[in-house]
Amino acid sequence: MNCAERLVDIFGSQAEVARRFRTDRAVVNNWMKSGYVPSRWAMEVERLTDGKIAAVEVLNEANARKPIRLKSRGEEDSLFGPSLAGSDTMNPYVVFLLYLLAILGFVGVTLVMNHVLGPKPVASAMKLEPFECGAIPVDTRNVKAVPIKYYGVAIAFILFDLETVFLFIWALGAQPLTGFMLITFFIFAFLLVLILLYVYKTRLLEAVTE
Repeated sequence: MNCAERLVDIFGSQAEVARRFRTDRAVVNNWMKSGYVPSRWAMEVERLTDGKIAAVEVLNEANARKPIRLKSRGEEDSLFGPSLAGSDTMNPYVVFLLYLLAILGFVGVTLVMNHVLGPKPVASAMKLEPFECGAIPVDTRNVKAVPIKYYGVAIAFILFDLETVFLFIWALGAQPLTGFMLITFFIFAFLLVLILLYVYKTRLLEAVTE
């Protein structure tokens, strides 16, 4: 029996293995199909099985099924790693760089084409006149600026609105859940509490209704 089959035998089912390892059942099913547990789970396997399956066994089995390819000197000296030295997978930094270059290139080409092929309007007093949704300003002498207190409310709203998004990203990345991931969560939560206390102390929300 391989390590994946032994895990199912110890815990009784693939669903129970997935629950113990805090992962999806499809991941465990993939272990069963491939016939080995990936090496990054080695320490977790030994801990959860109380040493019945040693981490060394998981590592040896994973290396036997998926050998580690040693880098050549040329690959180690490469600026972008093995992605430019004939590897099957591209380095994520190279992918990001190419993506960034594609975006900047598209923006640059669009601006150049607009400058060359687009209309050449002549500035006039009417074109330079400020407007709101195409409407002509009415009674511009009594127009008042929006109070800055609304700006603070908008910033606070954005901070707490994005909080949920970052929590979802953290939850997806915290697999398996480790002490380091918990520390990062508490740091993030601590900063949010500080912001909340600042908003409460400065009476930012109450100031809008005054």
